[in-house]
Amino acid sequence: VKDYFFVKQTSQQFNQVIRAMKEFMDSPRNLYGFEVQETTVPDTLMMAIKTVIDHYPNTDDVYKLVERLRDYINRSQAVETNQPMLNILKIDSARYQYMVAIPVNKVLPGEGEIQMKRMITGNILVTEIRGGEATIDEAFDAFDNLITDYAKKSPAIPFQLLITDRQVVRDTSKWITKLYYPVL
Repeated sequence: VKDYFFVKQTSQQFNQVIRAMKEFMDSPRNLYGFEVQETTVPDTLMMAIKTVIDHYPNTDDVYKLVERLRDYINRSQAVETNQPMLNILKIDSARYQYMVAIPVNKVLPGEGEIQMKRMITGNILVTEIRGGEATIDEAFDAFDNLITDYAKKSPAIPFQLLITDRQVVRDTSKWITKLYYPVL
């Protein structure tokens, strides 16, 4: 009888621990470091430009392309519908490809390196990050883990939405960036 009550009490305590673990692990913030929202792709039309350089793109590199896009968009009498987007891809030990895009309100023909891109409407995971490049890289690594853990597939490249103008705000601890990760 004594063993029965011991097993029953231990079982109840074990169930409490399991419930607490489940509650903790059900929150993406606890596992990945940020809240995640699944929504649909907000912007489907964008003007984009990409280039390859021999160093990690810095703020000036990124905003040179942003300004080229903005100039083209203004000359084309289109309207920006959201903040600039950024994707950085390490090609090898000495080269990086980065693409900058700006969502627009209408289809444009493009010009030279500037191309019209269309995103397919679909599901996308979104989170908001505060911090610089290291924080953003850590968040993308955590996103990769989340994608694997939830057995999702990504039909397109993940990207950053540059909420804070990094040319104006140089303190990276004050940068606000939304990370977008398209998923199926």
